[in-house]
Amino acid sequence: WVDGQNKKISGIRINASNYAGFIGFTYDYDGGFIKDLTFDNAVIKGAQLVGVAVGNAQNGFVVENIHVTNSTIEGTNTVGAITGRVYHRTMLSSGVEVAEKMSSIINCSTDQNTTVKGGSNVGGITGSNYGSIVAYCVNNADVIGKDQVGGIAGIHQSYTYNTDAYILACQSTDKA
Repeated sequence: WVDGQNKKISGIRINASNYAGFIGFTYDYDGGFIKDLTFDNAVIKGAQLVGVAVGNAQNGFVVENIHVTNSTIEGTNTVGAITGRVYHRTMLSSGVEVAEKMSSIINCSTDQNTTVKGGSNVGGITGSNYGSIVAYCVNNADVIGKDQVGGIAGIHQSYTYNTDAYILACQSTDKA
C-alpha cells in the first residue's frame, strides 16, 4: 500500500517487458491502494500492461489522486498513463463462482506534456478497463496507437457476463 502524502516523484525510469510501472502487478484480495502522488518526468517502457502508477491493478486495488506530468509511457499492448489495466472479474473456482472486489481509478489526471503510445488498448488514463470503475479523471496527454485507442480507456468492457464496467464524470482533450 502506498500513500504518497501529496508528494512528487521525479525522473522515474522503468523498462520492463510486462507489468511495467511503479507497482508492476497487484494481486491482493484484501484490496490495496496507491494514492496522493504526482509522477513528473517519468519514462515507462514495456511490452504489455504498462502504466506509470500500476501495470496491472486488480482485486479491489484503488488508484486515487495520481497525477502524471511531463512524462512518456510506451508499450506494445495495454498501455495507459495511470494504469495499463484495471480489472474486476468473476471466476469459477472448483465449480463455485467467486467474485473479486471491484478495482477503481479515481480523481487521476495527465497533463498536456505527457505522451502515451502503444499498439493496441491504449488510453490516456488506462489501457484497459475490464469490469472496474474509472471516475473523475482528466486526460490532457497525447494518446497514440493503432487499435482500440481512447482518451480515457483504450478498451472498456465487462470482464464476464455479470460484471459491469464504468467510466463516470471523466473528460479528455481532443488530442487523444
